[in-house]
Amino acid sequence: MQIKMTRQRVLLISLLSVICGLVLPYVALGDYVYWTDEAYQALSVRNYSDAPIGMLAFYIGNLWTRLAGDGLYQLRLLMVICYQISIAASCLFLYRKTGQPLLSSLLFLMLCVAARFVSLPLYGWDAGAYPFMTAFAIGLLWYMGRPGLRRIAAVGALSALMVLSRASTLAALPAILVLIIWGSRDERRRLVTVVKQSAVGLIVFAAVGCGVILLMTGGDFSVYVRAWSPDNIINRHFETGYLIWRLQECSRNVFVAYYPMALCFAGACLVGLMKRSRLAGFWTVSAVCAFLSFNFMRMYLKDDIHPFGLLQSFYILVLVLPWLYNATHDSRLRPEVARMTVVTGCVMLATVGSDGFVERPMVLTGIPLLCALMDKRLYSLLISYTGVALVSVLAMTLYVQRENLKTSTADLGGFGHLAGLSADPELTDILTLTEIAPRIEAIADKGGQYAVVGTERYIYDYIYKDTTSYNLHHFHYLDGEDELGILLELCVAYDYIFLLSGRNKSSASMLKACGFEVECEGCGFTLYHRM
Repeated sequence: MQIKMTRQRVLLISLLSVICGLVLPYVALGDYVYWTDEAYQALSVRNYSDAPIGMLAFYIGNLWTRLAGDGLYQLRLLMVICYQISIAASCLFLYRKTGQPLLSSLLFLMLCVAARFVSLPLYGWDAGAYPFMTAFAIGLLWYMGRPGLRRIAAVGALSALMVLSRASTLAALPAILVLIIWGSRDERRRLVTVVKQSAVGLIVFAAVGCGVILLMTGGDFSVYVRAWSPDNIINRHFETGYLIWRLQECSRNVFVAYYPMALCFAGACLVGLMKRSRLAGFWTVSAVCAFLSFNFMRMYLKDDIHPFGLLQSFYILVLVLPWLYNATHDSRLRPEVARMTVVTGCVMLATVGSDGFVERPMVLTGIPLLCALMDKRLYSLLISYTGVALVSVLAMTLYVQRENLKTSTADLGGFGHLAGLSADPELTDILTLTEIAPRIEAIADKGGQYAVVGTERYIYDYIYKDTTSYNLHHFHYLDGEDELGILLELCVAYDYIFLLSGRNKSSASMLKACGFEVECEGCGFTLYHRM
């Protein structure tokens, strides 16, 4: 059952939704507080040839900073643009498949606003790879529609760009072979077809990859090879134990925020598959699901509740739809299950090799692709449920802006690269920054060399140094042999060392053993000077 609305009204609402989706993400972009990962991203952009994990994304960021400047505010603009390109591509695919301008435009508005207020403050720098990952997902769907040499060549080119923008997506390449085998299931000479398409895809992948690497490195391929030195990788982020710890840390919030809503929406989908379901029933089920789930989260999470839990639930639960369809035993839907499974796999690619796999799924750009493959009987449900989620995200947007105006009042313009941003003046890292800054400037005036040790060191390296003074990719947590090696390296190279709070006692003992003594202490740091 479709919503009854004149074509002119649909086009007007769709146009307004697209305009709002293009404009709203840029409103008050400097209001949320900067943090360590954002400074790390800025350093990687500045020194992209030392950041092979996402060199293409950082290279594009470097080109951007040459035009717009390398302040954090300017880089936030680029991240929003990357998200909008990704979401727009997915929504255009949805429109081409369904001819539904209202659903496509509403999703575009909701996802763009959600990216601005949900994802960008957390792991915004990941968005640099999303346009390439989205293009790869669309390319796979295009190939599955009519497998052939021309289309597998396009997939090979897109996969090369994706891998260079985020190296961990290399995990997707074996799946391409599976799709080639799947696509050749009706071929008489199946083995020949599989070998031929695999060879073409691999050759194009290698050619495009090498060409882009030569472009980024100025024709010196060895620069890219050297960047993969074992000392130049954040090894800790890929350790199994660390991933398990993150899963344990986030499991409670994920369970409370996602699964109740997923179960409610799954029930609503079953209602949508019934022949005599009505739009009023869709609205009722959606509203009840939203109310019950949000209050369930408030009851159990209390002060820990993420304000966007309702919206995140909507994203995650859509991933259950392929299996929901399969459970209906409708043979007409089974070809789409394969495509939806591919999209789901592409969505989860953003979590491979990430310590924050719960926070980083590329669900925002995957939702329109999944919706494009759904049965038409669910469109009314999707539009009505999207309306509920849209109202929620706009309400949360107003709430966030109001809270930011109350608390984010510190002027950071004096720190140059932080111009355009505001922050809560009572935050410890802001107080630490304002105390350390004059001391760093005094040391620099005397010609002294200094290093900052601690999680927030990326912020100081980004603000005060044009290049990284020591290995950019040393992990910022010190323990065991890492602590011994890094501190000894710093003690040899520098006369002043700022030890940020949170370091263990052995760090201070080691500095004293290397001939350093405490010069002064401040909010969140201790300054050591070589005797």
